[in-house]
Amino acid sequence: MNSCPNSHDILSENSCETVKTPVSLLQEICMGMKLGFPRFQLERVIQDETYGQTFEMSVVVGSLGLEASGIARNKMLAKHKAANNLLEKIQEAGESGLELNTVTNEIVLQCCERIKSSTTSKKDSSLEFNMSSNKLKQYCMSQELTPVYKVIEVTGPAHERKFVMSCQVKDYTTEGEGNSKKVAKTIAAEKMLLLLEA
Repeated sequence: MNSCPNSHDILSENSCETVKTPVSLLQEICMGMKLGFPRFQLERVIQDETYGQTFEMSVVVGSLGLEASGIARNKMLAKHKAANNLLEKIQEAGESGLELNTVTNEIVLQCCERIKSSTTSKKDSSLEFNMSSNKLKQYCMSQELTPVYKVIEVTGPAHERKFVMSCQVKDYTTEGEGNSKKVAKTIAAEKMLLLLEA
């Protein structure tokens, strides 16, 4: 069984290639190029009647004089979006031939090479399980439907819980099982998407 050398990395689906998350890639580049550690901060929590709670995270790399932010439905994904936006700013500076703060264009170009040579997780599959529940929600909204999730069963001791959740759309019902409600919900949503898109 393969395991990731870094808990912030994931394995791509069809290979043993290590896929970096934007946060781990940014940290690796900053530390490897001696640019200092990127500083992440929660900027605000946004309450919205339609979308519920969303979070805005920012990231600063002082030596580059760069800052970026990201907004998402959970803090972790917002942090990854902020890191991804900062990586894009570094690439833009490299392509424009700019020096950043006290960092020469040569160092910026080396950062760009590291970004290009790394395989980043574009889909954030480790973060949002390919966001199946979000995809289902979007599909249902386009069809004027509403998915309904329910916890069917919880088993096991507190440290080894197993959850079974159902997802109902129209006359269809699917179930998912996992070690958290989120995983169970995602599996149920994936099954529902397969049914609805068939």
